[in-house]
Amino acid sequence: MDQLSRLKFLFEHDGHLLQLNTGLRKPLPAADNEDEPPSPVLPEMSTHPAPTVLDESPVATPSIPSDGIFCPLLALSKYPYKFLQGETRDKVANRFFERGLFWKRQWDLYYIHLRPQNQQTVRHLLLVPATQARHLLHEINNSLGSALAFPTQNFVLDFTTHAFPFPVFLGQSTSREDKEQLEGNIPASLVPEHKVSAPDDEYLAYAAMLESGWEAAKGKRTKVSKERMARRVQKERDRIVCLQRLQRYIGLRGDSIVPKDSPGGDPVENQEPPDTKREAVDENQPTPHPFWKDPIFISIDIECNERCHSQVTEVGISVLDTRDLVGVPPGENCSYWRRLIKSRHLRVREHGHIVNHDFVPGCPKDFQFGSSEWVDLDRLGDRVRACFQAPSGAEDGERTLILVAHSTGMEETYLRKLGVPVLREGGKPFFADVVDTAEFFKVIQGETATRSLGAVLLEVGIEGWYLHNGGNDARYAMEAMLGMMWRWDGVIPTKTGG
Repeated sequence: MDQLSRLKFLFEHDGHLLQLNTGLRKPLPAADNEDEPPSPVLPEMSTHPAPTVLDESPVATPSIPSDGIFCPLLALSKYPYKFLQGETRDKVANRFFERGLFWKRQWDLYYIHLRPQNQQTVRHLLLVPATQARHLLHEINNSLGSALAFPTQNFVLDFTTHAFPFPVFLGQSTSREDKEQLEGNIPASLVPEHKVSAPDDEYLAYAAMLESGWEAAKGKRTKVSKERMARRVQKERDRIVCLQRLQRYIGLRGDSIVPKDSPGGDPVENQEPPDTKREAVDENQPTPHPFWKDPIFISIDIECNERCHSQVTEVGISVLDTRDLVGVPPGENCSYWRRLIKSRHLRVREHGHIVNHDFVPGCPKDFQFGSSEWVDLDRLGDRVRACFQAPSGAEDGERTLILVAHSTGMEETYLRKLGVPVLREGGKPFFADVVDTAEFFKVIQGETATRSLGAVLLEVGIEGWYLHNGGNDARYAMEAMLGMMWRWDGVIPTKTGG
């Protein structure tokens, strides 16, 4: 294969390479926020989007230059459990891997697409620079006074000797949640399979290297206990049950399974089978069923400084009261309902100068559903709590509140830090249900990898503008929930993916 043929192959089979920043162009000066922050503006929640323009995301850069040698991330995460024994294994695992210690390190994540296998449509390999892996090993040896080494077979992948697709930088991770979110941003391979008219020895060696990395990342299958398997099955069933409840909350599924002697109760023991299809609903007519428990959906998105996660910069809040939906047909793809969502965007005055650009394209100025509101940091928790108050009068009693977010774990953590209650008096949960659009989309699609909010919006036919703005993301998470529930027929497909 001559040089020209290799270049054509390189760019033909991984178009993402054309988007890489080679550093040959002089960067444009960063815009400052000389006009911020203005005096606080406190408008009512807006229901209509402002004019939009297309977002252009900057290219993220790794913390250290790559030398072309990588380690499979998942193989590295299993190092002590797979390659060490006895007391040494326990010491290494306890000091550097357990309790999330491995994932809390800063990793530069790369990925590369692999050829499909066994009818799989999605397969990629997550990699980290070998220099970072060696740094971890150096820390281990210094701590234990040992001379441990990484295995050479399948553990170190050298891309410097091949003229084929090179790993693409994905972003930096300092937690398992970061890793999963970044992995959800991996684009689908433009070509489902590498095709070479006349594979030479060099290409075959390259392909074999990738497969060896894949096998190392998968690791040896371990025996799963009956208890662990039962917990896994129950967790999967709980998510399906919650999806069915969610469709009843918005009137897309009947509540006939609720016991007659406990109206309004949680019908846990009388759930439908997991694959019970829901009846078809006319988008041009009000839903045939009542909105079970008369709920209010509250969607939250919290943005923070990508370099210092303790600094909250934005809070987005969107509210959908099902009382506003009574008598209103959903419209095409729930378009009529989506217009009734009320959205707000709070910006922290003390952190107004911070704009993320290294790992995510921050756009705090570009709230699309009204005017942003400036809030002092010490009043942020009070302002967020006020948004959780039901709009109805006290005579109605406590309304059923449902939290919505794309990856809810992080949002709940930040709510606690802001002093926003997640429990009522007496220990009762503040939210009757929690809707994680990232997890629910995986269940509905039968996938194993987590999709980004932008990818979910694309799948449910909703245009998303200026993502990573807290106000926009909260709004779009709510819209994504409606789109998912409208499209889902109640059947869970078989899992796919690699």
